[in-house]
Amino acid sequence: MRIAVVIAVLLSIVALSPWPAGPAKAIENGTPLVTPLAVHAHRYQDFQRNAVVCEVFGEIKNSGSRPVKSFTLHLEMLDAKGKVLAVEDLTLPLRVIVPGNAKGVLQAVKPDEIGNFIQDTKNCPEQWLEGRIKYQIKDVQTE
Repeated sequence: MRIAVVIAVLLSIVALSPWPAGPAKAIENGTPLVTPLAVHAHRYQDFQRNAVVCEVFGEIKNSGSRPVKSFTLHLEMLDAKGKVLAVEDLTLPLRVIVPGNAKGVLQAVKPDEIGNFIQDTKNCPEQWLEGRIKYQIKDVQTE
């Protein structure tokens, strides 16, 4: 009898537990999990590091059915002739704008909501034509 109760409790815990967080493909059942609304990149002077740095930033819409915490963006930085100068895979945590905080807070983006991202790149090629990029969403991290 006790074993049956323990098994029933364990089964109810497993059944009520949320799906484990982990990377998912960018498309699930033919539907993209996130839709990019804007993806940009630019160069800026970081005075604390005394260096020119490149960053990528933008907005996505959660097109899936579960909250999205982050995603992996495959980024290619191009020169004026379209030659690829640098390639990176960036894992971008998402921010949500909240009243009183224009930068937003790091939190999962709920279905049908919009989140933003901003992150420095590892590479910042001197020959890069600022803003000229190609990108692809590879993985999506959900709750």
